[in-house]
Amino acid sequence: MHSQIIKTIESNIHHFGFSNLVDFAANQAKMFTLSKIEEYRNITRYFEDKYKMSYRKFEAIINKSKKNENFDKEDDLMEWRFAEESVMLYKKELKSLQKC
Repeated sequence: MHSQIIKTIESNIHHFGFSNLVDFAANQAKMFTLSKIEEYRNITRYFEDKYKMSYRKFEAIINKSKKNENFDKEDDLMEWRFAEESVMLYKKELKSLQKC
């Protein structure tokens, strides 16, 4: 049964320029990874526009002003940090995938 499924899929993906499932899977993984990079870049751009500064500058300001806690800004910092780290992670994964 699996061999028939593989033949059917390979026949289909051949029409899109892929010679085998591995090439197709590698391409799809790259596309999903690029999509995630863009998703998290959009979040970083949102915060850059909102605060009119880079993540590093915003982080330094928040860390200096610990006496005057602002939970909304601290929440933004955590979300922004996650987005920044996610972009870096997915870029690293994309670099690995591009060797495929």
